[in-house]
Amino acid sequence: MFTTHLATASGNVTHSIALKPNALLTTADKVRVTYDTVPATGSTDSADTSCAAGCTVNLTLTKGTTYVIYHRWLDSGSATIATSANRYVAVH
Repeated sequence: MFTTHLATASGNVTHSIALKPNALLTTADKVRVTYDTVPATGSTDSADTSCAAGCTVNLTLTKGTTYVIYHRWLDSGSATIATSANRYVAVH
């Protein structure tokens, strides 16, 4: 018996990530999202996004690819004050 799987569409898709700093991060001013393919080919940083009260960061990702994504909370001087855990996202 054979199973036929549909081919994964190619192209790019916008992946939106809604973020809001924890109340304990009182100096969080902006966020930087870092993402890379699995297996790794070289990470990419999003632009620093003003995010003291919450924000949405949009990433352009390739369909049919799995990514590892994490974000860093930055203070007003762009120093990292907290880093999230890795999240794995399969883009279909």
